[in-house]
Amino acid sequence: MKTENKEIKYIRCDNSGENTKLREEIETEGYNIVFEFTAPDTPQQNGIVERAFATLYGRVRAMLRSSGLDQNFKNGLWAECAATATLLDNILVDKDGESNYFKFHKRHPSFIKNLHPFGQEAVVADRTPIKSKLLDRGVKCYFVGYTANHASDVFRFFKPDTRKIILSRDVTWLDKSKSIITIDASNGIDDDENKKMTKEIKKEKNKIIEGSMEYADDDVKTKFEKTEEKNEKKKIKNWAMN
Repeated sequence: MKTENKEIKYIRCDNSGENTKLREEIETEGYNIVFEFTAPDTPQQNGIVERAFATLYGRVRAMLRSSGLDQNFKNGLWAECAATATLLDNILVDKDGESNYFKFHKRHPSFIKNLHPFGQEAVVADRTPIKSKLLDRGVKCYFVGYTANHASDVFRFFKPDTRKIILSRDVTWLDKSKSIITIDASNGIDDDENKKMTKEIKKEKNKIIEGSMEYADDDVKTKFEKTEEKNEKKKIKNWAMN
């Protein structure tokens, strides 16, 4: 916080081990910060933070669900998702049109110019120096977040084949509407079930359209019937003349 010229006077938290360890480290460093620990099983003493945690994890669940990633990947990427959700939460503006980040730092974060949905597919350039002429020059990865202490166009990606996080700016973003979404059959809907549902939806849609046509305006229906009757008479007349 010294780099931001901000002074922290109080930290309110529960009695968990990581918080008591943090207090020990701060006391060792000689920072003049007062710790206020809440009573056991009394989250209401720190209600704002507890409510913020609940809201944050609601966003994390929504982001993971909309990403379309396999359930196993979701379980491994929840921490990355939570970090990204926190960054996005800090740039949400209030009724005055200012975000918490701007109020604190008096500027906007660099990544705000390059926002992308969590889990978006992208082809990241493969910069391996020596490789076969027939090998792909890029690998498919999934966007998971933004980088610290880097340029605004450097992103964090999850690489499925190695199950590791990589950083890159050499990327081609893929349209999510055209992306192939893998859903774990044990926890979601498999491809066959998805196709069956799509057919049923189309069938119901056609029924609605046909039903709407039956309730068309009477005047239009009358004009249509008159036109059909006229055409039918012309056909009979032409047949009789021939």
